[in-house]
Amino acid sequence: MATSRRVKSLPAKFLASLQSEGPTPALQKLFRYIKQRVLHHIRSLYPALGLESPLRNPDREFLENVIFPQISSDGAIERILFVGVEYYTWHYSKQFRHKQFHTLDIEEDHAAFGNQGLHTIGSVADLTTLFGTDVFDLVLINGLVPAHLSEKTQIDQALVESFRVLKSGGRLIIGWNNYGTLGFLLEDLDGYGLFSTYVPDGVTTPSNRVEANAENKHTFDFLLKPPS
Repeated sequence: MATSRRVKSLPAKFLASLQSEGPTPALQKLFRYIKQRVLHHIRSLYPALGLESPLRNPDREFLENVIFPQISSDGAIERILFVGVEYYTWHYSKQFRHKQFHTLDIEEDHAAFGNQGLHTIGSVADLTTLFGTDVFDLVLINGLVPAHLSEKTQIDQALVESFRVLKSGGRLIIGWNNYGTLGFLLEDLDGYGLFSTYVPDGVTTPSNRVEANAENKHTFDFLLKPPS
């Protein structure tokens, strides 16, 4: 996931880069590219075949076993936007059959992993353009920072757009890798300051920021759009 569409001439650009690298590195890069594309096409069949391939790490287990049940059982949360889909997330919609579980990803070839019928191809930077304002009860952005969103302006825009697309009293959960490499504090961003914070159930520390994986520093921040 990123803030702008992937250039569709990628194969041409990719081949041009091969020519500039010499035969041995170029072949290695070509084989890696072919392997990645073949693997992606295989994985794109998972939803149709009903094959689940969840990641087994502490932050995913926290998301799936702690956060999701709370969302699912909360009657005040009806419309959900889940941002950033992959082969290991396509089955998430099963936990929210009784709710409107929308998915969003900028990559067109990730559409197979979205919730069919409620999936949108687009950027987190354009949420209000895509959906309007005061639409969702909860927005969940996981894994974008800092892998795909690392610039201060990018992250701030994602926060502001999330605020606008949320209903009054709506919630934003943002999962990110807190490596300390951003060069700024998330909570110092103007977009972050639009929200108040809340402490989720099922956590041992009374904080709106929960580190779910000590190895990769994957952290969840729990934010609330103040009721108007």
